[in-house]
Amino acid sequence: CYKAALEVEPKAPWLLDAFGSLLADMGRAKEALKLFKESVAVEPRGSHVKHMYIGQFAAGETGIQHLRTGVEILDARRLEARARTEADAGGGRAAAAERESGGGGGGKKA
Repeated sequence: CYKAALEVEPKAPWLLDAFGSLLADMGRAKEALKLFKESVAVEPRGSHVKHMYIGQFAAGETGIQHLRTGVEILDARRLEARARTEADAGGGRAAAAERESGGGGGGKKA
């Protein structure tokens, strides 16, 4: 299925990553590495997965750099998720405080 899909969308990073993950899990590291490198060429910062796999398969500094990039992507997503959670919680607290103070936004302001 993946091969057929890649014929239709050869540059789809999500597809390259998924097929690469499958091949890696099957022990076909060389083929997986090729797909992950293609995915990085198309979308360098999209998914941490490709970088983590390349980090495992590639030797030396190349592998280390990909592991670092994977961790950076994960950390950026963690910070984004935290900011969204805090913004959502802050909005809820502001609405509760307004309700407690008797303000509802329905009256006219002076």
